[in-house]
Amino acid sequence: MISVENLKRYQGEGVYVGRKVGKLEGSVLGNPFKLKPRGCYDRDESVALYRRWLWKQIQNHEGKALAEIHRLKEKAIRCDLVLLCWCKHPDEEIACHADVIKSCIEWLIKQEEE
Repeated sequence: MISVENLKRYQGEGVYVGRKVGKLEGSVLGNPFKLKPRGCYDRDESVALYRRWLWKQIQNHEGKALAEIHRLKEKAIRCDLVLLCWCKHPDEEIACHADVIKSCIEWLIKQEEE
């Protein structure tokens, strides 16, 4: 099972998939399309652009993002996987780029099963 949790509130182990923030190391899967007010995009735009960006990474069949997606896929096959991001709202169903990563991993696992 794969879940997406808010980094600030989640009390367990997980894999951070956000950008570099302070001393926190960023992930190659961090969303480069920053949300307003510091960035240029509203949430829906940011997630849509991220979905296109991630798909291009997969279509290229190489690169750090694709390698990380495959690493996370293998982890999800072995055990539960928790993806952590700052912008995930724990009390609301609001889109987050980590939801896109989750869907991508689930799609890859399904492709292997067929």
